[in-house]
Amino acid sequence: MLDEAAIKKEKINKKGSYKKVFSFIHKPEYIIKTWDDRTDSLVKEEYETSKKYPNLFASIPKINWDKRWMIQEKLNTDQVEKELNELINLLAIPYPNQVIKRLQSMMDDKDRVKNFLEFIENVSLIDVKKTQLLVLRWLKFLKEVDKIDTVDSKDINHGNMGYDKNGNLKLLDI
Repeated sequence: MLDEAAIKKEKINKKGSYKKVFSFIHKPEYIIKTWDDRTDSLVKEEYETSKKYPNLFASIPKINWDKRWMIQEKLNTDQVEKELNELINLLAIPYPNQVIKRLQSMMDDKDRVKNFLEFIENVSLIDVKKTQLLVLRWLKFLKEVDKIDTVDSKDINHGNMGYDKNGNLKLLDI
């Protein structure tokens, strides 16, 4: 049973269209998501997709369909913001989602990736190897997400990603 006393009463998500997100007081490695009956099918699709692609989605160790809540692995979204800000500064692009779109546009073009990695080498005041590895990690992640076949559209935006405790980049939901 969901222990109401162990949940922070403060909602932790500032965006999102169909779920409310809360954190545990005594289990900071998890969050609780609640939803209403209008979105049961979307939550079911999200749950099934997270089971099929555990390396790309935050895990959902427990779900209560009758009471409409799930316990989900909490991801480090601050690290995503930090990395996207590094790339924003590098590319002189104003918004994180534009960085993601730029990376998506080059992920299947080896020449564009090579040119971008060379561009990074020519930019002063950055850790070249670290930044190149960051770009390659993001490209690999975006390419893997692109292969997901269980949903028609994927919610790939800077507010919907984070790192798990093992340093794997994942999506929070679909």
